[in-house]
Amino acid sequence: MTNNDVYFVGTMIGKKDFSDEFIEKGQWQLGWVNQEDNGQYQKMLALLNEIKIDDVVILKSTYTRTHDLPFENPNGKSVSVMKLKKLGHVKQNPHDGHNLFIDWESDFQPREWYFYTNRQTIWKVSNSDKIDDASQLIQFALHNIKQDYSYFLDKSGLIANAHKTNQTELQKRKQDFLNFYDQGKWTAVIPKANWLSGYWDDKQNYQKIKLVSIRQLLSYITSLTATENEALKLIPDNLFTITTSDEFVKISDVINSIILNHRQEVDALIDSLNFVEGNGRHGWGYSNFKKRNLLVY
Repeated sequence: MTNNDVYFVGTMIGKKDFSDEFIEKGQWQLGWVNQEDNGQYQKMLALLNEIKIDDVVILKSTYTRTHDLPFENPNGKSVSVMKLKKLGHVKQNPHDGHNLFIDWESDFQPREWYFYTNRQTIWKVSNSDKIDDASQLIQFALHNIKQDYSYFLDKSGLIANAHKTNQTELQKRKQDFLNFYDQGKWTAVIPKANWLSGYWDDKQNYQKIKLVSIRQLLSYITSLTATENEALKLIPDNLFTITTSDEFVKISDVINSIILNHRQEVDALIDSLNFVEGNGRHGWGYSNFKKRNLLVY
């Protein structure tokens, strides 16, 4: 992950979209020329003055959509969408109150991000190295890591009743797993069940849990090949959704292959992204898991 902030900037000045002009001239401009007393301009100016050489700037437009979404929207509610048009790196901030000079990346492919958006002319998003809305957006913007729609659907309340019923069934499967393997047959069964399901639901024993699903954890590997990135799409966030042995074998082969090919980076990711703070129990941290045993259930 980058340690720098990322600045998502609008392309409209007045009623005109300046996207093409900004890209062609290698610049970006804050509006309100000759209107510098405007309160919104002063707010955006403070952010503009923070931007440094080599910082990432991304042209964006924000709107809403109800249909033609890459996920089910059975409730028919509007979803906030942010189109990322172009990514560049700042080569000069002259601190003149309006302009940035930018090297735009020629191979950046425009793409759409959902739910976590902002309509401000300059939106500063800070990467806190935590698995949250901001860090997911930055990974999507900089590395085209697929957005975890289920994470944002859960937060947005757009999940259909049918999906909630399905979640009840998945929770039952998880509990069945715990009941079976907790009979002295497996150590660390509780944290393993949580990793397999991609979420933690024991709030009594822990004050703070950091957890990502196996699919999401593997997606953070920076050296993945194009083939491996495609294969990741086969892995559900909740492995308890798998209902057939053939599907399980196929997905476990994908996971094992990626882990074997990127063992050192996987070790580092497990240590940084999956651990317990607070009143934890010895041996329940994810860094204590043996990767060769992750997939057996």
